[in-house]
Amino acid sequence: MDTGALCGRPHPMIDPASRNELLVRALREPGVAVVLFDVVIGHGAHSDPGGEIAQVLAGMGERKAVAVASLCGTEDDP
Repeated sequence: MDTGALCGRPHPMIDPASRNELLVRALREPGVAVVLFDVVIGHGAHSDPGGEIAQVLAGMGERKAVAVASLCGTEDDP
């Protein structure tokens, strides 16, 4: 994600709204087959990033693109 796209908004690891918007836009793009994105867990991160992403994906309905998340954190993270 280009940090210039945040426009004064919190980073997506704190407030995932900007990431969710980009995810939906990318998954709806006809020429896109796969969308790879990071999910950061830990102190200072959103308390339920997986739930946020699940909600976005559930609302997408039929789609051809695949969403792949790379989880960044440790088993000791909250």
